[in-house]
Amino acid sequence: MKEIKGVVGLGQHQGTRHADRVDRSVALASIASLLLLKLRAQAIPTDRPWSAFRLPRAFAWEVVQAQSARSACQMARKWLPMGKAA
Repeated sequence: MKEIKGVVGLGQHQGTRHADRVDRSVALASIASLLLLKLRAQAIPTDRPWSAFRLPRAFAWEVVQAQSARSACQMARKWLPMGKAA
């Protein structure tokens, strides 16, 4: 459980003993891990070893880069017309 949660970045283990909550937690961590593997399949090298711990960091980095690019484009569209008027 702890290893799966660490791979997908779900945070600290809660330490519950309720079977239904543990089942949901394991299921959620497993689904998140499988989704990440599906989304990052092109980043997994076929000719050398790879680490499941690097996939979340690489995915998060791509999301941050994409959001930064979108924000920069939005700001440019907002401010460029103002510069033409001046």
